[in-house]
Amino acid sequence: MVKNPLRWPWAPFFFGIFPFLHLYSVNTVFVDKATLVRPLLVVCLSTLLIVAVAWLLVRRPAMAAILASIFIFSFTVFSGAQAYWLAWMDDTAFALAARVGVGVCACAMTVVAFFALRRTPDLFRWMPAFNAAAAVLLLLPLIQTVSSVRHKRRQTVAPREAAGPVDPSMPNIYYLVLDGYAREDVLRDYFGYDNSGFTRFLEGHGFYVAPQSTSNYAYTLLSLASTLNMGFLDDINDRQDQMPECLVRIRDNSVFRLFRKHGYFLVHFASGWFTDNNPSADRMINSPSSDEFDLLLWRSLPLGLLMNHKAINSRKSRLLSTLQGLGALDTSSRPTFVFAHIICPHPPFVFDRQGRTPPPKTYGPRPPGSRDWYPKERYLDQLVFLTGEVEKTILGIQKNAKRPTIILVQSDHGPACDGTSAHPNAMLIRERMSVLDAFYVPPDIRARLYPTMTPVNSFRILSSSLFHTRLRLMPDRNYYSGPMDALPYHFLDVTARIAAQR
Repeated sequence: MVKNPLRWPWAPFFFGIFPFLHLYSVNTVFVDKATLVRPLLVVCLSTLLIVAVAWLLVRRPAMAAILASIFIFSFTVFSGAQAYWLAWMDDTAFALAARVGVGVCACAMTVVAFFALRRTPDLFRWMPAFNAAAAVLLLLPLIQTVSSVRHKRRQTVAPREAAGPVDPSMPNIYYLVLDGYAREDVLRDYFGYDNSGFTRFLEGHGFYVAPQSTSNYAYTLLSLASTLNMGFLDDINDRQDQMPECLVRIRDNSVFRLFRKHGYFLVHFASGWFTDNNPSADRMINSPSSDEFDLLLWRSLPLGLLMNHKAINSRKSRLLSTLQGLGALDTSSRPTFVFAHIICPHPPFVFDRQGRTPPPKTYGPRPPGSRDWYPKERYLDQLVFLTGEVEKTILGIQKNAKRPTIILVQSDHGPACDGTSAHPNAMLIRERMSVLDAFYVPPDIRARLYPTMTPVNSFRILSSSLFHTRLRLMPDRNYYSGPMDALPYHFLDVTARIAAQR
């Protein structure tokens, strides 16, 4: 028995925790600490399993710990290299081969290490060096995590205010955000698809569809932070903390506070990442599917080779349960504000037009900046399926309504199947900034709607009519940001360029 703690086999667990800690360090903005217990437990059990398998093969504890460390570290390195250099393989017919290749390379490194060390007598004396190397590896994500958590604490959501008096005559409000849903004319001109049937469906069921509506911002965090606070984000242009600041503004927003003040019960459907939790809501409705952080973590682990099917089913289940829940929600007891961010038709593309899982796509050249929006045929298939499900949801909401009901169906931004760029042409701007904007509202509110609306004015119009707040309309300005991975986002005012396209 080794009595010196420095010679105990800590290294495999340090190497195993590294991907978990690294993933958390770059996602502290989105991930609630309460959700970390399960994935951390999974990481430790997976590491223990790898160590146990190594011990069964070599029957030497120190050798097993060292080989397990080398396997886990090699897998992490090769997996990271594949994700960075061969990212185009994800969701293609080559994806499984790439993941298997990562595993084979890690096994090969482990076998080489075994033959190099098999005649070494006292391997426990090597453990301090392995433990120290693993501990040093953890330092960078650990420091980043501590820094991010401290920053996160400085931007905590304010305590929830008490609800105001209830006016039972007020209507229910449903706010549905379809992530990346393209406007009808964009689908016709750039995708060769006639989506006028959906427009006719909406208009036939009492909706006003703004035919030239555009988004104020090109990314979800920016768009939702702007819409839910009924204002622009000029004060965070070029700031390094844009993402955490937008997250705080989404979770503690002016729209929720306004409706709470007027006695509304606030319901939030969890959708994943930055709209997965909202402390301002009275009721959170969560999908039974896995958390996005869990799925990303699994993909970074050796057993993640088996997880792609689970990830696809989880995303499908979350979407369908949310849409079904919206249509069946009981809002009869008091006026209710319902918010649901539907991360679809945004990638990943997990539906074909019939709702089945599409087969892996064949790789081809991607437009610069398109990333996971490629290919546009898969985007279109998913949009077609989603459209049918949204129609069912709208019918369910209208059928089950026990009080007057208002429904807003908007997209936060358009697709990026043709790419993004720091210097976008007219096509990229039109595709990314043109959005669906549909309102099921009473006649007095409908009279105030107009064809070129932007989301910053949606709740200004609603609140002025419902609560007589007399909020003036904001100018309908448009700010493009690109490319996708360029942080912080720089706001490029394209209002005049969009107006020239009309």
